[in-house]
This record gives sequence, C-alpha cells and structure tokens, in this order.
Amino acid sequence: MRMALNEGWLKVKEIQNKPLAQSLSLDLHQGEAEAITLAIDLGINLLVMDEKIGRERAKDLGLKTVGVLGVLLNAKKHGRIKSLKDAMTALRDEIGFFISDDLYRQILAQAGE
Repeated sequence: MRMALNEGWLKVKEIQNKPLAQSLSLDLHQGEAEAITLAIDLGINLLVMDEKIGRERAKDLGLKTVGVLGVLLNAKKHGRIKSLKDAMTALRDEIGFFISDDLYRQILAQAGE
C-alpha cells in the first residue's frame, strides 16, 4: 500500500458526509459504511464490495456494485491474469475468502476455464 501511495495511484480521502456514514454504520461495518459514503461524496457510481448487506445498501443509494470475483473475471477476460482458477484458489486457501462450490464453478465456466 505504501508503494501505491508513493506512486500516486492510491490516495487517502476523508469522508465528508459523516451523518450518512453514521447512519450506514447501524447495519454495516465502519469500512463498508465509509466506502459507500466516499463513493457518494466523490460522485463514483461503481463500488467494489462483497458483503451482501453492503451491496444492498449501496444499491439503495443508487450505486452499482461489483465483487472481487467480478473484478477477477473481468481481469481474465481482458488478459490481465492467466488463471482465474489459480486466483480464486489463492483467495480461498490463503486468506479464507468464502466462495461456494457452485459459484466457483459458475465463475470458471464464464471464464472458459
């Protein structure tokens, strides 16, 4: 993260609409609430979020969402990663990211793997 900050492609921004973040925090973790709030503050309409309730709240506020698996599928389709299977297996095995067996198979089928 430090390198991304130093190279300028990652920036730290503070939320402006603190009441919205506080309201969202009633149902969501602080990070999810602040991510939604920041997207709205910045006029961004696509948010990467995996938690179901967070995605629902974001959609309620007019945001589109994509999960990590959607990002990986897009990366595979555009040739940015070689193996979606390897990436999903690493998510499961190395960081404990939950992917149901059905979803795992569906995503691989969409990727042609």
